[in-house]
Amino acid sequence: MSNNVDVNPLVPRYNSSAKNATMAPPTNTSIAIILCYCLLPAATLASQQATLTSSSPSISQSYTIHKSHVFHVTPSAVVNSVLSNIPRHPSRPFLDVDVSSSNLDDDAVVSLMEGILTAQDGTAEQTVLNLKLEMNRISPVGVSKVFDLLVGENKDKVVEEAVEATDDIQVVDNSDESPNEAACVEDNDVTASTIENASMDDEVEIDPSQEEVTTPPIASKPSLRIEKLDLSYNDIGGEGINAPSAQLLNSVRRLFENEDYSIIPNILLMENCGIGAAFCRSIGRGICNAYERNQIQSSDNTDDGCLYEGRPSILRIGGNPAIGDAGAVALAAAFRMAASDDNNGGDCMIMEELDLSSCNIGDVGAEAISLALACNPSSLKRLDLSNNKITDVGAIALGRALIESRERTSGFALDQIILDNNALIGDDGAAALAKAVSAGAVRSVHLRSCSIRAEGAAEFGKALIEIVKHSKTRQFQSAQIEIDMSGNHF
Repeated sequence: MSNNVDVNPLVPRYNSSAKNATMAPPTNTSIAIILCYCLLPAATLASQQATLTSSSPSISQSYTIHKSHVFHVTPSAVVNSVLSNIPRHPSRPFLDVDVSSSNLDDDAVVSLMEGILTAQDGTAEQTVLNLKLEMNRISPVGVSKVFDLLVGENKDKVVEEAVEATDDIQVVDNSDESPNEAACVEDNDVTASTIENASMDDEVEIDPSQEEVTTPPIASKPSLRIEKLDLSYNDIGGEGINAPSAQLLNSVRRLFENEDYSIIPNILLMENCGIGAAFCRSIGRGICNAYERNQIQSSDNTDDGCLYEGRPSILRIGGNPAIGDAGAVALAAAFRMAASDDNNGGDCMIMEELDLSSCNIGDVGAEAISLALACNPSSLKRLDLSNNKITDVGAIALGRALIESRERTSGFALDQIILDNNALIGDDGAAALAKAVSAGAVRSVHLRSCSIRAEGAAEFGKALIEIVKHSKTRQFQSAQIEIDMSGNHF
């Protein structure tokens, strides 16, 4: 989820031009400290705006079709309008399609995806697609059909064989699944000892029948690559009340275990969709299946089987409180199982970014993720756990895990960790994370609107002094260290 808006409206945004905001050592190391204006007297709270930079392609490079908030026509008419405007021989490499808030149902979304795939099939140049489907009327069945199209299922048979697919899925997702999402989330027996002994047999069980399922390879480079697929704000999981759709869970698993199809979206957003722990377990199954297959392939050649190309590398599923600790434990177990034993300590990247903000995660989930980071250094670059229920206990576990993983990798164990608006993180948690910063384990730490006082801020000051002392080392020569503690009561 986006973190561009301050949790505390009284705290202004950071201004990169502020004189007191940046301390520049005599080396190339850049240290940005954002702890000024932290509930100081009102006279010092001057209004400032952050300077934002966009990494998106320039307008001249993209072809945009904007059909959002269209309510006066039928969903089929919206789809036909979009498809009629897609160029058959695009001269621009990027295609942005926005049909958010247009009352699209399952049939309309599937027709849209089929039409886009057909329009780009056979084109000489590869097109990069950004597709926004947020705030429509897409159900779990519709999302499942879309995912099946992306992993190469026969698009002409997706609708006709829905019943047969459901039967096959029920065989895969057997008795280890709880009868409903609420039961998964309300399981209070998840403890720290459970995490320590967590295995994929408990949380991300690999069904033997799934190991035989293989995806047919693509003969040539596909004409379409999906950069971003946004399915946020669709009632996919029923807020954890309805039983999880077995069809959707199986499709999610195939999406993350996919091996050959680069048409899989690089960025997948499913924020505020009502998904829960069962969804996370399906992701974990897919990760583990892909890892097992990569291990077999790497034994036959020189490939280390670590980079998961062709699967989502940025996963943003924030705003789904039904995920809870159980979902965090399931994902963490998958990250641990995917640690390779033959690549210098399990330095294996699984995802570039994982957003679990506002997912009702507490210390149990934070400790599980900590163990995963310690077992598999550099498995993740950016982690967002903001707006959860993490206390000093979870923050200390994260800090210690980062230091441990730093000892097993050559660079930063984690590029950025965001723990904003975890109100129970105080000085002890800040001190543990400060030690991780000074050890070179994490480059950017966000602790906005927590409960950090002067003592915790002082620990970060000590950490920055240590960094300056070691700024001539290779790791810190060109690093930009970021610490954001705005919104705390210093």
